[in-house]
Amino acid sequence: MPTFFQACFAASPIQAGVDTFGMPFSIAPVAFLGRMSTVTMKRYVPQNWIGWCLICVGIGMLSILRPDTPTAEWLGFEVLTGCGLGIVWTAVRFPVIAPLPVSRNASAMAFFIFSRTFTETFSITIGSAVLQNQLSVRLPAGFLALFPGDVDVSFAAIPFIPTLPEPIQAQVKEAFADSMSVVWKLMLAFCVF
Repeated sequence: MPTFFQACFAASPIQAGVDTFGMPFSIAPVAFLGRMSTVTMKRYVPQNWIGWCLICVGIGMLSILRPDTPTAEWLGFEVLTGCGLGIVWTAVRFPVIAPLPVSRNASAMAFFIFSRTFTETFSITIGSAVLQNQLSVRLPAGFLALFPGDVDVSFAAIPFIPTLPEPIQAQVKEAFADSMSVVWKLMLAFCVF
């Protein structure tokens, strides 16, 4: 998200960080509510379904963000995705440990946390590669010529965007928005399957 805000909205790094607050500030309270509802209802399946549906809808909505998207829309999409992530963050632990004897819970949770961390590493790597490849196809050739071939354009280009003349600046912002849309659609595909 910060990359999108810096590239498409010309936000400073600090402003881009502030603009992403909608997601993390919705994760923690909803995680608490999801956990409490699981304990109260003594069921975890509905929370998992609701959480995954919210994640899928939220990420799907993120894929339609454009450089001219109003603040209320992108903030709402962030909060929706964050609510789903919050529910899933706590609710997916129950199916892991429910069928096991108590003596196996610690090792099951250790493997679960390892798998989650391993998957996060791959998702960052894959997302960065997709973004880089999409930008190399979508950015104007004249703009790409400013960077050597071995430079990660997705991050090296961001400081130059506000200084570009207007027709090229709009093209670069659209290229970033289109490229991020592909990344979010890929995330959506991973969430659905």
